[in-house]
Formats: sequence, structure tokens, C-alpha cells
Amino acid sequence: MNIILKILLLSSAVVTKIHANEEETNNNNLNLLRGGGGGEERALSDDCVSRSTYLGCFNDRNQNRAMSTEIEGRGYTARECESACAERGFLYFGRQWRGQCFCSNSDYSYKKHGTASNCDCCGTNVGSNKMCVYELQTAEATYAAAPGCTDRFNGAPYLGCYEDRNRKRALPHEVHGKFHSAEFCQMECKEAGYRYFARQWRGQCFCGDYDYNKYGPASNCDCCGRNVGANKMCVWDNGGGVGSGETAGTPPTEPVTTATTTDAPVTTTDAPEKTTDATQATETVSTTAGYDSSNKNIVDIAVEAGIFNTLVAAVEAADLVDALTAEGPLTVLAPNDEAFDKLPEGTVDQLLLSENVEILKEILLLHVIEGKVDSSMVSSGPVTTLSGNLIQADVSDSGISFNDANVIAADILASNGVVHAIDQVLLPPDVSL
Repeated sequence: MNIILKILLLSSAVVTKIHANEEETNNNNLNLLRGGGGGEERALSDDCVSRSTYLGCFNDRNQNRAMSTEIEGRGYTARECESACAERGFLYFGRQWRGQCFCSNSDYSYKKHGTASNCDCCGTNVGSNKMCVYELQTAEATYAAAPGCTDRFNGAPYLGCYEDRNRKRALPHEVHGKFHSAEFCQMECKEAGYRYFARQWRGQCFCGDYDYNKYGPASNCDCCGRNVGANKMCVWDNGGGVGSGETAGTPPTEPVTTATTTDAPVTTTDAPEKTTDATQATETVSTTAGYDSSNKNIVDIAVEAGIFNTLVAAVEAADLVDALTAEGPLTVLAPNDEAFDKLPEGTVDQLLLSENVEILKEILLLHVIEGKVDSSMVSSGPVTTLSGNLIQADVSDSGISFNDANVIAADILASNGVVHAIDQVLLPPDVSL
């Protein structure tokens, strides 16, 4: 009985303390209101920030942040977050949950998960999955240069580094070719009437009016370098730069796919669209067959051919670039982009995830043969690959095949071996997709 009584007394004391703390917190929060009450949206006091306008309380998601750049750590006050984002040249900042700090230059991305309520913007806990957003007010807007870049491209603010997908691009309009500079990409997208421009992977250029952040933020983009990063893109805003009179568009209320025809109007200066015709792609490789490029390795040739984009992205994701650029010699059976498109939908994106790197590596090594084996040396029978598995070569009057994959362009010579383009992706016997 005495034990039960002690427990009841202890519980009563704890409840009393909790109520006292809640009352103290509520009183402190009331001091942070400016004209609130009556069910109105909570506003900030002038003491909470020094040079910003409060835009509202918004929802956020851990796996898909609304604002692109996070300041490492937590426990930031609103003023500390304000200063951190201002020093980095951003226009908007958000204070989230336990004082995490996020920055952005996009004037609508912070709204992507919708509005919230009851944010405690200046307290120790803003609210679970909630974020208070502010717009920095400065005498003259300045923007941080993108990673790897020294220029700010005529005042176009850098919006961040984002994930992208080969089969369903975040920005739908592609400027044909690779190794474009950011300046060239900006010019092409602006002339084509698009607001956002992005430089992706090996200098590909993409344009669009919304949804650049549909796959979420990425990190470690080299925005002006030769390799931005596999399945990564750096995004700038052509419509909201310093001195621009254009206003920001709003994203459509319905999901938009790259197949839509309702993008920004195409003008007569529109850059040429990338062809996806399989026949023309094969002809592109065929023109290089038998060409001895003594100063280009296997990876360089795959990149410059323009139809092995998915293969090269997979090689990078599997960390096999060094192996395929080494002295060799090696023979690579290279599936073109059309071959990867024949795989079940979503397969490539799954294989490129870090947790599937060993499976991806096994698949890719099934396409690599030790030594330089040109088409004249191939005979019907089993062939050992670097994966340790065998594939079956078949030579006939109709051509050469490996398992079910036909060679569509043979003897593309490299400094460290030879490449044969094939029309199917080879799969190890223990891998089913």
C-alpha cells in the first residue's frame, strides 16, 4: 500500500511540473506574437529576425526537403539561420523542427508540401515536419556561385544540386549534345522560352518551367566541371535573376510528365530536340566502327558516342570508371540506351541506387572480356567474362550475338581495347529482373 501511495504522489508531482512547464512555454510563445489571436496565423515578433519578411508556416518532409540547401547542425535561432543563408547568397530561409536551417533561391519550392499551422517559429521546437519560411530583405540581391563555378551567369541565381533520372527527366526539354558550358545552356534555354536551366552529368543541358526538384536534392555536384555527377544536375533560375522584371511562375496543380505538350511555348530559336530513333542511334555508332582512336579510352568513346548514356551512368554508379580506363586491354559489349529501355520500367533507377551496387557491378562485368577481341576473333562457343560467368557467343551469316544480344556495331577501337555495341542487356544467371 505504501509503495502504491508513493507512486501516486510521484505521478502527481510530475503532472504538476509538466503543466507548469506548458504554462511557462505558452506565456513565452505569447510574447512572440504580433497581433495574433482569434485563430489568426501565428506571426513573428521583430525581435525574432532582423531583415526578413515572414512568409508562413509550411509542411516539410525528411526524405524530400522543400528547400534545397541545409546548414549542417541544429539548434539555430531564426537570426542565426537568417545570417547563415544571407552569407551564402540565398533569398529564402526556413527554420524547421529543432532549429534546423534550410536555404533556397526558389520562390515556390518551399510551398511544395502545402501550408501548416501552429508553427512555433522562434521557440526551441518549431513543430514536427513543419518549417517557418522567411524572405530575406537586402539592399541588393546577391547569389552564391554554384559549386565549381566562379560566375553567376548574368545574375541567374543558383537553385541547388538535384537528383535526375535518365528515363523521366525533371526538366523536359533537352538541348542536343554534351559538354555544354553553363553559359551556353543558359542562353539556349532562355532563347527557347524556358525559365530554368540545368547542367547535368557530362554537360548535358536541360530546360523547363517547373519540377526541377521532383527527385529531391543531391550533393557534391561539380556544376561547371567536366562531370557534374551521375544522375545529378545543377539548376539555375533564368526568370528570377538580379534586375529581371520577370515574375516567378507557379507549378501546375496536376502532375506533369515529360510527355506533355503544354510546356513553355517553343519559339523559332528553339534548340534542336534530341532524337530517340533507334535506327539513327545505331547509325551514329556504326560510323565509328573500325575507327582507331588511339588517344580515347573505352569510357571516353562511350561518352562521346551519345547513345551509351545509361551505360556510362551505370559504370560511374558501380565505381568501374577506373577499371575501364586502365591500360587493359579489354573488350566491352556495350548495351546502347535502347537496350536498357527494354528492361522492366524502373529497373535502371533501382540498379543505380547505392544499396544495389554489387548487383549492378556483377551485371556490368558480365559485359567485359579480358583482352582485345575484335569481331574477326569471335567464334561460336562459351566466353568467360570478368564477372566469372560464361556467356554464349554465336557467329552466323546474320552476324554475331552473345546470349540473346545482337552486335549492332563491331570493332569500335579504343586506346585500351575494343567496344562492340549490342542491343540487349546481358544478365547473370542468378539475377532476375
